[in-house]
Amino acid sequence: MKLNFNKTNVFSSNEIVFDKKVNFVFGKNGTGKSTITYLVKEQFENNLDIHTFQGFDSIIGEDNRLNAVILGEENTSINQQITAKEYEKETISLEIEKMSKEINEPEDKSKENTYSKLEKSKKEKVDKERTIETFYTNSATMISKNSQLVENARTYRKNSFKKEIGISKFLEKDELEKNRKILGSNKKTAKAISFPAINFSKYQESVNEILLAKVESKIVLRELDNNSKKTNFAQSGMHIHKPGEECSFCGNLITSERMDLLKRYFSADEVELLKKRISNGRDKIDVLKKSLLSMTIKSEDFYPDFFEKAESIREDAKSLVESQVSFLDDLVIALNEKDKNLFKEDEALSLAIPKTFDDIASEYNSLIKLNNEFADNLELKQKEAMQALRLHEVNRIVDEYKLDSELVRLEELIKKQEEAQNDFDDEVSKIKIEKKKIDSINDDITRLKKKTKNTEKLANNINDRLRYLVSFELVRKKVENQEFYEIQDPYGETRPITELSTGEKNIIAFLYFIEKLEEVPDTPRDADRVIIFDDPMTSNDDTMQYLIIDELQKIIKKCDKKSNSDKFILLTHNIFFYLNCSFDIKNRRDGKNAFEENNFYKLQRCNTQTKISKIENKQQDFKTNYEALWHELVFLYTEDKPEMMLNPIRRIIETFIIFNGKEDFYKDNKDAKNLFNTNSHYFPDLEADLNGKSPEDIKTMMKKCFKDNGAENHFTKHWKNTSKT
Repeated sequence: MKLNFNKTNVFSSNEIVFDKKVNFVFGKNGTGKSTITYLVKEQFENNLDIHTFQGFDSIIGEDNRLNAVILGEENTSINQQITAKEYEKETISLEIEKMSKEINEPEDKSKENTYSKLEKSKKEKVDKERTIETFYTNSATMISKNSQLVENARTYRKNSFKKEIGISKFLEKDELEKNRKILGSNKKTAKAISFPAINFSKYQESVNEILLAKVESKIVLRELDNNSKKTNFAQSGMHIHKPGEECSFCGNLITSERMDLLKRYFSADEVELLKKRISNGRDKIDVLKKSLLSMTIKSEDFYPDFFEKAESIREDAKSLVESQVSFLDDLVIALNEKDKNLFKEDEALSLAIPKTFDDIASEYNSLIKLNNEFADNLELKQKEAMQALRLHEVNRIVDEYKLDSELVRLEELIKKQEEAQNDFDDEVSKIKIEKKKIDSINDDITRLKKKTKNTEKLANNINDRLRYLVSFELVRKKVENQEFYEIQDPYGETRPITELSTGEKNIIAFLYFIEKLEEVPDTPRDADRVIIFDDPMTSNDDTMQYLIIDELQKIIKKCDKKSNSDKFILLTHNIFFYLNCSFDIKNRRDGKNAFEENNFYKLQRCNTQTKISKIENKQQDFKTNYEALWHELVFLYTEDKPEMMLNPIRRIIETFIIFNGKEDFYKDNKDAKNLFNTNSHYFPDLEADLNGKSPEDIKTMMKKCFKDNGAENHFTKHWKNTSKT
């Protein structure tokens, strides 16, 4: 049972745990005991059967009466049956305790049981899961840091990596390189090329027409004798000589008349026309050659997917240009020869006609289309390339880690845990079967008790306990079919219970509450019972304290039984009462550690909040009221509350003086006496006396007082022992 403090600021802690059958809470008035009682009822009354004692007012009905309680009357035969049933229940409870050792953590950690096997299998599975999950996380982090693998590092996380494991794929070296190039590419648009459309046959025909043509002169020179060689010789000589010079060949004088005659012979229209045709032909062929030689296919303008094809087209185009230029060169050579032999008919050419660019142009244009479409979709292609590279990296990381083997091992551990869980569940089921047997026995006991119902027994039981302690007795009354209890004095006079003294009312209420716990219900309880005593003994109960302690110890013993499912919670401010109520449970006959088998808490107020401390061993526990004062003092010292330390110091010193007869305790420490004797101060005086003193200053003053009285060891021992808590 874990009590939550989220809705209250009374405590500095968030919770207090009552997970044991018997629970003690010690705290002075004002530390929040009643708040704990209230919160138990508020948080658990729907699931548990809560019974709370908080004095007379918590017992009395709205009509100021103690209503009648049905108890089982003494019946030898039935009691024997009930005793047998209780014994049977106790035997089963012991068996359940034995079986429970299999489903609870073993006291000896070196020994294995069903519980430890299950916990071990859980840990092994969780450790393997954590290892694999760490691998996922680290792998995702590694990939996210590589800008070539992810666009946004923040979006690639563990789950992203896990999803891609199933679709990861290994890439060969060329595929890796190709995707890296795509990823590193800028947008590329290949340019269209206007391939020359040349009719080489026509050009050869035109050249052949020129070659087959010859000049027929209008002037007849017998000495040339229509001989082309002589004619060419004469034409060359005309260009290198002037009138009046001697002929370099024959030595005769060249006259002006002879030069004019040759000029007329070689300036005939047919000669000029043929020369012009040859010149025009050469010019056209030169233009074609320049266009062919200037044509360039740039394979670097293409993406990696098309680079190889572009390079192939470029090589084919280069070879074709070379063959076409060679063809044109042959035509030019023929024209040049014709230019030297205008007066002779040459043979026609029959050159092999080179291929055109039709096929190459078609291939190139198709490739441009694919490349430029790729360029338009580059962002998508780069995303695909990035994903391909990332999936390759995922594949590589997974293979290197041997994830398949790790997952197989995890499956084995899951199966192992399932088997351990099944074994554990089997044990739990066996215990449930035994508990059902106890439920059946409880039904039988309830049925048997119903046969002995009696409302007068409560009054008799209480009267037996108080016979020599009070001058009245409790009697049952019945008015208009309503049964209740009143008090009757020795003279037979009855009066309402509300007319008793505070102490008398409290003891009646206390015993009534205890007797009511034994009330025979109409049906068996279907919820575990929680019995809470919130400060059951007040200052008015001093004469009854041993009776109250005795009754509480009986309840504690019942709750501590294996066959009992009740939970007991005692909250008190009285150190003597706390020590006596807890004495038997702390000195267990079975030798078990009381501080492990039960819960012990102390509440200590500091300013506006209460600190809850669990008492975990004898050294931390109180032994006397005097020691409780030392606990309070050291607590306030630790919490740095000098103004609150003075009251417990005064009470410690007063107790020391009484027990040791040290009336002159302050003889050499008048300042300490003024400071510690807070009863003679009102708050402004106290504030002035402190005058900035720290907790350490106050501790030093107190220690000096004990030292001056020869009791330094007494101070040191108590301070040291209390500090350990």
